[in-house]
Amino acid sequence: MSGTPHAEAEGVVVSKVQVKREIKTIVRNLETILGDLKDVAKELKELSGGRWEAGVQHTGAWKQL
Repeated sequence: MSGTPHAEAEGVVVSKVQVKREIKTIVRNLETILGDLKDVAKELKELSGGRWEAGVQHTGAWKQL
């Protein structure tokens, strides 16, 4: 062993900067998805007149308050 990372041994070299950029992109995408899900939950609550809790039971059905 020469002390080289496993990825280099396979011919793939990725810098820490590239990894950080990818992680930041993934985090931004997840934040966008979370925001969209919150918007959908809010719309569902408004459409149902507040009769339904914005949560799903194990059965997959909406839980009535």
